[in-house]
Amino acid sequence: MSQTEPVDALHNNPPRVWALTHAMIHTEPGTFIKDGNIIIRDGQIEKVGRYIQLPNDTYEIDLEGAHVYAGFIESWVEVKKEEPPKSPRDHWSSKVRPEYRAVDDVSFKEKDLKQFRSLGFTMAHIIPEKGIFRGQSGIVTLSDPPKTVLSSIAQVMNFKYGGWGEKEYPSSLLGVIAHIRQTFIDAVWYGKAQQIIQKYPDENELIPSNISFESLEMARQLNKPFIFLTRDEHFAHRALNITKEFNLTPWLLGSGYEYRRLEFFKDQKPFFIFPLEFPTKAKVTDPSIGLQYSTEQLKHWDLAPDNLQHVNNAGLDFALTTHGLKNKTQFRTNLQRVLDRGLPKDLALAALTTQPAEAMGMEKSLG
Repeated sequence: MSQTEPVDALHNNPPRVWALTHAMIHTEPGTFIKDGNIIIRDGQIEKVGRYIQLPNDTYEIDLEGAHVYAGFIESWVEVKKEEPPKSPRDHWSSKVRPEYRAVDDVSFKEKDLKQFRSLGFTMAHIIPEKGIFRGQSGIVTLSDPPKTVLSSIAQVMNFKYGGWGEKEYPSSLLGVIAHIRQTFIDAVWYGKAQQIIQKYPDENELIPSNISFESLEMARQLNKPFIFLTRDEHFAHRALNITKEFNLTPWLLGSGYEYRRLEFFKDQKPFFIFPLEFPTKAKVTDPSIGLQYSTEQLKHWDLAPDNLQHVNNAGLDFALTTHGLKNKTQFRTNLQRVLDRGLPKDLALAALTTQPAEAMGMEKSLG
């Protein structure tokens, strides 16, 4: 027998084709196949159905009585950003890095991967952690090690500013809004200038190359989503004013306060990513402590679990995330709380599978 090199250990030769048989297969929210079969070849689903012939080389696993769903998509996982050496092509502000890709710094602890998978998550939307123009989000598998599925999905934005002691501009909310707008204005100008120079090279002086403006304007031209972090409905309104001014595709990391100003979202209809995090129960048994809570705080504690239902009734799509939870095992408890308040189960399933997959342009392979 011929071989390419000597064998110094037993071969690890797992099956290439698997068949999951006799399961209740939930192909999409509200649709299922009883006593169905799934053929998986080389890690990819090849066929799904009830009456399908199993290939001869199949390794069969009988799942009678089990329910099979698509793997959940964790829609917001922040990764720490490694600061590369500054380049002359970078934007002058270290808080503006739209060229940065979060997937380049992906790293998970084994216990975190196990926790995600125990909750049903198999994919993660990776988010850059720092800055105003944080950079590009991407999709990775929650395998060990993670594998990049799509390196660039959206540009991530944050109204990040410091106080009086901040060494770098901006140091106020007004300043960060002005900074964001000016950066977009500069990027649009840069894109138009480059087009003119390419068309009339002999009549125009070259301008310095700027990778930040290139990345930002390319994302805008390709209609890539721009995700804004929001703290309340007012930050959402500010974000939508910016996306409207510069003709951007708006996504929002929800704050939980959207129910208070649903009319803000009727025009642009942004896609939301909602953390299942709710305010803690007010300690009102002690009058001296209870009087410290405002009526607004008490009202929000009561209404926060209804936010998703109000957003859905307004015709807005959304995904769910464990982001913000100190203990991720609280995710299922909080999800059940939302379901108990009236959110349809199929819609909750869609928010973990088909809706984020479609929003991210991955509906043919995820969800």
